[in-house]
Amino acid sequence: MRIQPWMTAVAGAVMLLASQSRLSGQTPEMADPSMYGGYGGQNAYYQPPAGPGGAVDPYTLYPQGVPESFQPWPQMSPFSPGNVAQTQHYNSRGLWFKEMLYHKRTYYGSVEAMVGVYRDAGDAIIGSPYAAPTYNGAAGGAASSNAAVPFYSGGFPTIPPNTTTGYNGFYPVSPLIFPYPALDDTAATYVVFSNASPHVFPIYNADVLGKAPTTGGIKLRSGFFNEDDTGFMMSGWYGGQATSDFSRGNEFINGVRVNQNITLALDGQNLTPTNGNIPLYTGLPSLLGDASFGPGSTAKYDVLYSVKFKTQAGGANFNIYQEPVFKSQGFKVRPLYGMRYTYIGESFNFRGIDSGFNYDVNGLGAGGTTGGGTTTVPTYRPIGTTLELLYSQYQATLNSSVQSNIAGPEVGFRIDLGEPTSGFKMWGETNLGLAVNNEQIKVSGDNIGDALLNARAFGTVDMLNPNNVSTFASKKSNTHASPMFQQSIFADMNLLDVIPGIKRMTMFENATFRAGYTIFWVGSVARPADSILWQGYPLYPQIRNNRQSWWMNQFSFALDWTF
Repeated sequence: MRIQPWMTAVAGAVMLLASQSRLSGQTPEMADPSMYGGYGGQNAYYQPPAGPGGAVDPYTLYPQGVPESFQPWPQMSPFSPGNVAQTQHYNSRGLWFKEMLYHKRTYYGSVEAMVGVYRDAGDAIIGSPYAAPTYNGAAGGAASSNAAVPFYSGGFPTIPPNTTTGYNGFYPVSPLIFPYPALDDTAATYVVFSNASPHVFPIYNADVLGKAPTTGGIKLRSGFFNEDDTGFMMSGWYGGQATSDFSRGNEFINGVRVNQNITLALDGQNLTPTNGNIPLYTGLPSLLGDASFGPGSTAKYDVLYSVKFKTQAGGANFNIYQEPVFKSQGFKVRPLYGMRYTYIGESFNFRGIDSGFNYDVNGLGAGGTTGGGTTTVPTYRPIGTTLELLYSQYQATLNSSVQSNIAGPEVGFRIDLGEPTSGFKMWGETNLGLAVNNEQIKVSGDNIGDALLNARAFGTVDMLNPNNVSTFASKKSNTHASPMFQQSIFADMNLLDVIPGIKRMTMFENATFRAGYTIFWVGSVARPADSILWQGYPLYPQIRNNRQSWWMNQFSFALDWTF
């Protein structure tokens, strides 16, 4: 098709006539009543420019209505990019760079499953300090080098010149408690044993409870980080309760509680004097009136000897993170400070049952052989023909508990290795603090005393007299300073992305897996087994000030969300 030349000229002229330009005019002083339904307000008046050489009127630069955030440099400018937190010029290897950090706050929260291991009960003596329960095992009856070793009747070493033996053949060798109960069917004598039976009447320390078992707990963590690596974190945790116990003897036989009639029917073969014994400071001379040892005696618990230890702990803290003091590719160190609160609740419980019988113990001699040459095996149980009922069977109890509330400031630093987007990152924190420790200590119980010695020496047991008070209870509160230390290390991994099913769940889209270890230590803490002053009737156990260290190991497995 051919286009005529005249049509081109006409079309061009029409297009020129159709073009227009946009015009701007001053807003009228009043709105059109027919359009707005009333008169409008008066428009702002025109701001004249400043005269030459005069002061600049700020209202000329920023007329009314301009946002207050629009200020001259270095404040926010209307000509700068929005949402900028900070800019920084720095030199790296001879080149200058300008770093612009936009406002960006990343929130996070985590739920952690904890496996905790508390410190054990310690190694305090369950009882008063006592003479070392060793024996003269050297050939020919030579004396032991330990000055606290009592020498027993039979097999004495050579008596030094001008030395007089003590009562019942004992030498005055120790101001401590004689470590054996007053068992013997012969009047005014104690048990006698040889090298073949050195540990018939054990006295335990708290470490007999063994290591504290693991316990399950939970920890919640939340906070945020800003674009400049400053941030805030708060957390709370509860470690659960761990219980350990140690028990010797049998309170029940075929479901029936042991009593003195059952013991007589069994000729005392249900009794085990090897269960455990407790030396007690009573203020009374030992050894049935002899002063060869300290003022006290050792109580026996031949039916049952049982101790139990419980621990539970929890706490909370918050930390404020400062800008990194050192930062490079994949590595940064940030100082921190904050506050920490910790609760520690521990208890130590003793429970013992004394049969009320006096007797000789089988196997305390050196042993022997039968007519056929067979070696006799000692049972270390009562000899039935020597069984003698002296007083009623009774139960002794002692409960010690400590509740520590510890709060104070802490400082430290955090180290990060790796980038959050790399799929694997390690980080750790070191915290040091000095806290105020408020402790509530309680000691209570009943029938702590040596009934056997009283029955043999005085013919009566005042502790078991219903007209006398054998129960006791004391409470003490104190406040002091305790240092704190915590070291933790964690590894964040994108393991959820490779687990079938979970990786497709929306709730785990921004979640990572975390595994870590934390050691938490607190100094100068009262502990229940160490806080007992073991005294026997007519005295009563009291609270003793003896502080130790406490710690906890935490293994954690967490899911961490960022948003």
